[in-house]
Amino acid sequence: PAVTTFTSVTNRTWKFKEIKGLPTSDVGTVKLQIETAGLLIPITGPEDAIVMIVSDSPNFDPATDNIDTVFMTQNGIYHQCYYDFDGTKFVKFGIAHETLAPFHMDFDGVNDKIQLGNNLNLNANFTISSWVNTSGSNATLSDKTIVSKFNSLTADGYSFSLTDANRVKFISKKAGVTTTIISNTVLPINTWRNVAVTYDGTNLRMYIDGILDRTNALSAPSTSNNIFSVASNYIDKLTILDVFKGKLDELRIYNKALTVTELRFVMNQELEKIGLAIKGKELPLSITKNDISAKVWSDLVLYFNFNSYLGTHINDLSNNRLRGSLIDRTGYLINVQTSPIPYITTNDGNCNLAAT
Repeated sequence: PAVTTFTSVTNRTWKFKEIKGLPTSDVGTVKLQIETAGLLIPITGPEDAIVMIVSDSPNFDPATDNIDTVFMTQNGIYHQCYYDFDGTKFVKFGIAHETLAPFHMDFDGVNDKIQLGNNLNLNANFTISSWVNTSGSNATLSDKTIVSKFNSLTADGYSFSLTDANRVKFISKKAGVTTTIISNTVLPINTWRNVAVTYDGTNLRMYIDGILDRTNALSAPSTSNNIFSVASNYIDKLTILDVFKGKLDELRIYNKALTVTELRFVMNQELEKIGLAIKGKELPLSITKNDISAKVWSDLVLYFNFNSYLGTHINDLSNNRLRGSLIDRTGYLINVQTSPIPYITTNDGNCNLAAT
């Protein structure tokens, strides 16, 4: 299945053709700017965004064309963006509207890439967590990336992944020194499992289904200019490494180290923002034992619940609004959510009974 998103667009279409020449064969990134008032398209929802739509052909047909939605930022009376045109592209401008539905994403292990630009340096305390369901080895029999801001050859950064043998793996590279931490536990294939790492400034703790698996001393990852990516280690547009194979859901990054009780409290439920607070979708703020009450929504620096989409992007529900590009239609599927958030019993009855 696919998510059908809706974008209101202007009638006019522009054509951009890359003319390559010496000393380089690639024109590279260019800046585009339009007058905001000239769009004459109303914004109707809180997540609506002004965008540039780029297509392989003037038809803008999502069934046959690679279509990219590029989010624009305001600069006075203008909106602007940066883009690297390759070959010949066709452009429209418009307003992308949010589509909401309960989904997870399924990656093919061949050519997956969701990039979010040079964002999310984790230089101090942090937590990364996700539901994962791997279906086996990727095409290169390499690590299966959950998130990465890492270039093993040239730069510092970090990577959170599964090994080909389905162990959880965290890599931190700082000042040229690489630290690799691998779980004791091997994950089964075709099974949803929750994986997480927390870092308190001294130690990295690795959890599987809320159970501590490893603790290791660690220096915080260095700031890098690498592209942050989901489901791949994105080096550049020609070099996509360590792609994920299987399903991902509920990807969260915090700028705080969650305690084990906080991690367990929100592990099996989606998150909602209530005022400044984090609320579990299933368990209300008002319950006596609200283990996430010490954290606020601004502590979330990335939240992909895989339910919110804008144009050709998955929507980040954190305050940062770091939308992830989903340009290549062949690398993934967007399917109806099957991860246990929450767990749903087969029958009514006592939870300690297998039949329930």
